[in-house]
Amino acid sequence: MRRGLERGLGHAYDGNAELGVDVSAKTRSAIWVQVNVAVHDDQAALYLVAQCAEHRPDGRQFAQTELAGPVGRVGLNPGDDQRALLQHGGKRRVGRGYHCCPSTGINVMNIHSGADVLPVASGDLHRSTMDHVRGLASHPLLGRRVRREIERAASAHLGRQWTSRGFTSLDDRAAHPAGIHRGRPFSVFAKLGSGPEGRAQFLAEMRGLGLIRKRCTDVGTPVPIGSGVADVGTDSLLLAEALPERPAERRSSEDYHAIGRALAALHGVHDDQFGLPAFDGYFGPLPQDNRPVASNTWADFYAERRVLPLLRVAVDSGHLPADLAGGADGLIRRLPALCGPPPRPSLIHGDAQQNNFVSTPGRAVVIDACPYFGHPEIDLALLGYFRPVPVAVLKAYREIKTVDQGFSDRIELWRIFAYLAVIAVDGANPFGRQFVSRLAGALTRYS
Repeated sequence: MRRGLERGLGHAYDGNAELGVDVSAKTRSAIWVQVNVAVHDDQAALYLVAQCAEHRPDGRQFAQTELAGPVGRVGLNPGDDQRALLQHGGKRRVGRGYHCCPSTGINVMNIHSGADVLPVASGDLHRSTMDHVRGLASHPLLGRRVRREIERAASAHLGRQWTSRGFTSLDDRAAHPAGIHRGRPFSVFAKLGSGPEGRAQFLAEMRGLGLIRKRCTDVGTPVPIGSGVADVGTDSLLLAEALPERPAERRSSEDYHAIGRALAALHGVHDDQFGLPAFDGYFGPLPQDNRPVASNTWADFYAERRVLPLLRVAVDSGHLPADLAGGADGLIRRLPALCGPPPRPSLIHGDAQQNNFVSTPGRAVVIDACPYFGHPEIDLALLGYFRPVPVAVLKAYREIKTVDQGFSDRIELWRIFAYLAVIAVDGANPFGRQFVSRLAGALTRYS
């Protein structure tokens, strides 16, 4: 479920510099090498990336995986069956590197890029790493029909031929098979969904981002490729221009300020009703009912459209203990007394965990939103759902919007529906089970 909620969109590497190679290999396979240079806080981190392609009648399929560590790591001696690590020469100069992979018979030589060459230490590529590369070569987004549809959609979007020149998998950051097809003048972020349900999720996601784009021009959203959704047989693709992302682990204080400002801008858009009559959404992989309620009060909307539906799903999953199910049901009756001052319906992200903002130069871009008009405190509570909220986020938010002094007492109240969602989807594994105790603590707090 974390991959369903902790999703992301953007480049896997920051400021990459591709290096050409000469390749000597078997007739049916080949490896290309790329060195990616990520610069942050005046320190350069260099990574060796291998791209494996198998020659087939239906064309080449590309994949890439990180094979080497950061600057300063000394390469291993030839013959060692370990990972080959980069050894930086310390200055810009011409040099040569050589890798031999005995498990495939593939040799990679003469890694260079004009006058700026990074020598690579000798060593054997670890067999398990090569197995991983081969696995990436069968990624669903690299299938012939899928790749052709991505290129067709990107070409129509650009107005001239666009060709995929490489691929980076982002499966570890997404609930669906996901990745970036690299090309010029833009790269394409793609997700692949199966069947009618996958298509419905992508359409809802694009409609949500479109709503934010229309109602809140101060907040950045990804640029869709065409309509943003394309069909490949019974499957569907979500397509957008990839973003020049600063990864979450390297965010600066200004990046967090930008997230706070983006949320404040969203919350400055209002409506007369809680909910969103125009369309429903998805919270992770679970349907989200956005219909307004008859009373048009936040307490009733939160109970009837958020807590109750997810309580039913969690109970049906078999992962929610009966005593907690009873406690959640009892909590619903007490919500009017727990919700605090009546809020004005505000446009909210809906799944505002920190990974659902992409830090780009100049601003934070909203992704994976499931918006509706609700209580702004929902977004503020979900910011810290998976990891602590940096002070800079709320500091920037408070410079624009007021936060009620009782918010800190209600944080766990607004997370209850999300705890139920994780338990419903991931309750069978250790990650999901930890949310059972978090739910129990929240129910005890508001009992």
